[in-house]
Amino acid sequence: HQLADENRVRAEENRERADQNLYDSDMSLAQHTWDDGDLGGTLRLLEAHRPRAGEKDRRSFEWYYFRNLCEGDPHVTLSGHHQAVDCVAFSPDGKLLATGSVGDPVQIRTAATGKMLRTFPEPNVVSLVFSPDGRLLGVGGQDQMTVWDLESGRPIFKHEDALGRFRLAFSPKGTFLLVGTHPPLLRFGQDGGRTELWDYRANELKHTFPESGAYVALSPSGNRLATANWNGSTKIWDLETLQLIRTLKIGGISAMALSLEDRILATTSSDAEVKVWNVASGNPIASLKGSEDSTLAFSPDGKFLVTGGSDQIVRLWDVATPREIGQLHGHGSEVTSVDFSSDGQTVASGSKDKTAILWNIHPRRQPVAVWNVVSRPIFSPDGKLVAAGIEKDKVVAWDVATLKEKAVFVGAAEPVAFSDNGRALITRSANYFLRTFDVDTQIARETILDGPVSETNSHAALSPDGRLLAIGGANGTLTFCNAMTGVVIAEAAHAFASNIFQIAFSPNGNFLAATGREIEAGRSPTAKVWNAATHERVAILVGHTDVVLGAAFSPDGQILATCGADNAIRFWDTTSWKEIPPSLGQKNIVRSLAYSPNGKTLASASFDGKLKLWNVATRREVASLNFKVGADVLAFSPTGQTLLAGGGGIQFWRAPMPTKQDKPSEE
Repeated sequence: HQLADENRVRAEENRERADQNLYDSDMSLAQHTWDDGDLGGTLRLLEAHRPRAGEKDRRSFEWYYFRNLCEGDPHVTLSGHHQAVDCVAFSPDGKLLATGSVGDPVQIRTAATGKMLRTFPEPNVVSLVFSPDGRLLGVGGQDQMTVWDLESGRPIFKHEDALGRFRLAFSPKGTFLLVGTHPPLLRFGQDGGRTELWDYRANELKHTFPESGAYVALSPSGNRLATANWNGSTKIWDLETLQLIRTLKIGGISAMALSLEDRILATTSSDAEVKVWNVASGNPIASLKGSEDSTLAFSPDGKFLVTGGSDQIVRLWDVATPREIGQLHGHGSEVTSVDFSSDGQTVASGSKDKTAILWNIHPRRQPVAVWNVVSRPIFSPDGKLVAAGIEKDKVVAWDVATLKEKAVFVGAAEPVAFSDNGRALITRSANYFLRTFDVDTQIARETILDGPVSETNSHAALSPDGRLLAIGGANGTLTFCNAMTGVVIAEAAHAFASNIFQIAFSPNGNFLAATGREIEAGRSPTAKVWNAATHERVAILVGHTDVVLGAAFSPDGQILATCGADNAIRFWDTTSWKEIPPSLGQKNIVRSLAYSPNGKTLASASFDGKLKLWNVATRREVASLNFKVGADVLAFSPTGQTLLAGGGGIQFWRAPMPTKQDKPSEE
């Protein structure tokens, strides 16, 4: 029995190790798939580790961070199709959205909320278009085209052509419908389709445009028609006279659109390159590089172009410059169709991921950085505020979500700590020891004048119980002060040869760890630990081969992590103060460290602008992020939903945990 129990325990340990390694590998892979623009692949990797009932929750900051990125910018996501959504179309007033796919009925929804209003039995949709008055819907399908009355739900026009594929456009003048038809088979010597003009009320073919092709684009004014065929010819027609105006040798295309005032034509071809043409001259204006797009649409004013394609990204372009001005991430597969609402504020897109998305093209994106910061930032207990000094004798508290200033504390150089309830902020200055401000009113409640004041390149840390203030000076002196009175309790005059880089209390307040400069004085590079009660040094941590710069205690206080100019991260047992291998490393000097509140993730920042996230249990890298501010300090918010890096500015990474069920396990 004992052997069986041992084998079972060993098997469980091996399974646990394998599962944890799989999580680490998938998080690292999720980073690569996201960087490659594969949102669908990223989501699949993340969702594979969403725990089911009874399963261990391995997720930490990195999972929620990538999941938040995958949420993208969608305004409304519409499900309900069982196949790729190949067509999307707004009604002229922008209140309705029609979507179509192969194998499903056409769906009509409210554009504001996505609520389903009705369906039409059109199972093989190629194109969708509303009539100019918004009362009719034209559906081009395989084998047939139909015009539906939206109020009665009945067809008022239908034309069938076996194996044909129909692309439609309503003329704003009269009861005319422009119809591009692909023939059943592309025959040798044929031009690959034709464009016809139908009177849908009279059910009468009025005109066939010779050698036109099956791709159609009608200008908003209704004066110009662009047609294209497979042999590379694009023709511009005058719809008043039905005469050919100009032939453009553009090459084979897969989609096209005419802008307002009939002046600009946008096309995309089989090589997925979007080009913009001057209709009058036939000359190319621009080629929109960096896209892999197969669908496009102009904004109503013609100033913007929206495109979508195989890279799953919806792109916005400024036509005048022309340059890319935005990317919308949210689809998990190729984007197959796009359209602008009539007010130009919303874009609809359809995708092979079987969804349509309504996008606000002016989303209120969360800012990610503030600048001109001159002190180390600190979080409020609820993680909603972050405070830092911005100039001489001024500290600002920002709303973490919006980065808007919530409070300004005049006469303060740097924040030390928030009160437990977050209603007060303790600060330092060159003019006093400590001052406590009311966060709501920004009025000083109490000032302790006597005691060591703030100096350039000095650092202060308040013990968890708020009674002891430790100060690391630029001259290498470590000072312990009574935080209530400012009285100096103890002083280590030669704690380090010069600059003390960081000081940190253990979570229970029993120990204080410090890092500083020693090599120039001929000493070995070390981190040091003091007993906070006796103020005696209890450990010298030897192992780094160059200056030790940063230190961080794990949330349970059992491990101290240190980093330094030798590019290494080392771990120390806080009972024996012996190193716990293996160490970790980055390609450049590692300046700062921070543990997530649940203890599962360690963040490290190096001088090359790389911020690494490590799984604490396995010591494997799970993500690599870039930052543009300094690396003087890293900090997780108390909720674990925000990570910041500080130094000259503050940069934020957000990993919101929206529901109680979604929060990472603390086990």
